Amino acid sequence: MAKLLCGPQKVRNQAQKALDEDDARRAARLATYAPEVNPGDAAARQIRQAAFKRIARTTVSANERNYLRTIIKEENGEINWKRMFSTATYQAVSEQSIDSVLSLMKSRFKAEDANGVTLSVKVQVANEKPL
Repeated sequence: MAKLLCGPQKVRNQAQKALDEDDARRAARLATYAPEVNPGDAAARQIRQAAFKRIARTTVSANERNYLRTIIKEENGEINWKRMFSTATYQAVSEQSIDSVLSLMKSRFKAEDANGVTLSVKVQVANEKPL
């Protein structure tokens, strides 16, 4: 898409312009195209993350807010899904209360990165007192 829109630099400039004009959704959409051509485009990622932060601050949807914040954290290396679901993590989690375990499951997956990926999570709760 960025190539069709005259290259990643022009798309990035338009995304920044949209962000400056307080059109965060348009900025996020445009800034998503540039890294498709150049995955290491840090400037486009910064514009997109700034747009996501603005959207997250103003949305009434908790799902949208959490999804956008999760994307930002994942892109910044603050979430490591492989480590989160490792055996060592399972052992540590198995000693926690169900409330603690459920609070750890707040993060969401990026649906666009899950194409062709199968992941199953099984939770068995035993001997837990009702809330």
